[in-house]
Amino acid sequence: MNKVFAFVVLVVSLIFGASVSAEGISPKKLSVPSLISYFAVKEDLVVKTTVKNVFGRKTTLSPILSKGNYISVFSDSEGTFYQGPKDCLPNPNKGAMFKAADGGLWIPNSTSKQTPKLWFYLQPMPDSLGRDAGLLIRALDGMSTGNIKKDIAEIEDLSMIKKLMISPFASTSNSSQRKETP
Repeated sequence: MNKVFAFVVLVVSLIFGASVSAEGISPKKLSVPSLISYFAVKEDLVVKTTVKNVFGRKTTLSPILSKGNYISVFSDSEGTFYQGPKDCLPNPNKGAMFKAADGGLWIPNSTSKQTPKLWFYLQPMPDSLGRDAGLLIRALDGMSTGNIKKDIAEIEDLSMIKKLMISPFASTSNSSQRKETP
């Protein structure tokens, strides 16, 4: 009986731990930047990143930041979230679960000790996967959909950040820049 209980606790903690690590933050908990600003990416930009797994092994990735304007939509105590055009984070891997994500680039304040990060809106799992996942997994997945998550990968070459020309944004409409979900 104790083995069964221990196994159930292990499975629940693994599921809960995975969902907590993936849950991100609700856009409603972030601030609107006091000054709306933007930068333009003139052509698709390959952003070399490195992520370290739990065993310390590094993997180099090459995500893409699509061309377009990136407008400041959220800020936290450490920096500003610049959101790009729809699907601005394409996934170049064949057979990827998600072909692209909405999001952009998070740039830290000058006083922050963090480095710039790609960020994205968490998406619901595809229907084909969701059917087989079970009620608990689908419920946990639904709790984080639309939240914002900073990528855990470190951007290797920060020189591209220094080249971005961040400028004040002059809106042509009176609509709010704040986005709730993609």
